[in-house]
Amino acid sequence: MIGGRDSALAKGFTLLETVVALAILAIVLVSVYKMQGQTILMQSSATFFAEAPMLANRVLADFDAEVDRERFRFGESGEFDEPFDGYRWSVSQEEAVWGLDAADMEILQKAGIQESALEKNFVRVEIEIERSEDGQVFRLEAYRFLRPE
Repeated sequence: MIGGRDSALAKGFTLLETVVALAILAIVLVSVYKMQGQTILMQSSATFFAEAPMLANRVLADFDAEVDRERFRFGESGEFDEPFDGYRWSVSQEEAVWGLDAADMEILQKAGIQESALEKNFVRVEIEIERSEDGQVFRLEAYRFLRPE
C-alpha cells in the first residue's frame, strides 16, 4: 500500500530525535543563564568602581573643608544618603613620613618654615568606601599638608 501507514510515520520526528534536540537546547540555555549571571555581577562591580572614587573624593573634599580636623584624627565613619544608600565611608589620618634633603631644607629655611612644622602638619588620609550589599571595598589614600594654626 503506497501512501499508507509508512508514509504517515515518515512525516514526524522520532522520539530519539526529539530527546537529542531537547538535550542540545538545555545545554545552550544553561550556558546562556550562566553568562547572564556573570554579566550581572560584572555590571554591579563596574557600577561600584565607577561610583566609589566619586564618593571617596566627596569625603576627601569634606575633609579638606573641615575646620575641626581633630574629629578625623582618630577616624570617623558614616553612611551616604540617597541615591547612594548602602554605601558606607570611613576616614582616618596619621602623620606622614616626610623625607627632606639638603636642598629642600634650604628652601624651607628661606621661606621661614621649620621642618618640625612640616612633619606635624603633613598627614596621610585614608578613605574607605564599602558597599554593604556585597562587601566590595574601595580605598583612597591621599596626602595633605595642613596649614599650621
